[in-house]
Amino acid sequence: MTAPRAAACRGADTETFFPAPGDLATVRRALMICGRCPVRIPCRRYALDHGERYGIWGGLTEETRETLLRIGPPPAVPRAAATESPPLHWAADTAQVVLPMV
Repeated sequence: MTAPRAAACRGADTETFFPAPGDLATVRRALMICGRCPVRIPCRRYALDHGERYGIWGGLTEETRETLLRIGPPPAVPRAAATESPPLHWAADTAQVVLPMV
């Protein structure tokens, strides 16, 4: 996926979004960039829908995406008009990432 023109990560160093294990400073930097990005939600959806296993996408770390995919969407709320369960990226709009303080 190529970053859209409006993406805050456009032009940023790619290594920022693919930090070495344990490099929390780089993870924080990437999450700060994602936090101000106008296309953060579509980026999250792309990563979840395409099974991106590596890197930080739309403000979600590898571990967060793995957890969201593992637990899946919540049960559908019964409604007369509802015929499908929520899409896999159900939490992409609301997922929060919390890092331990170093």
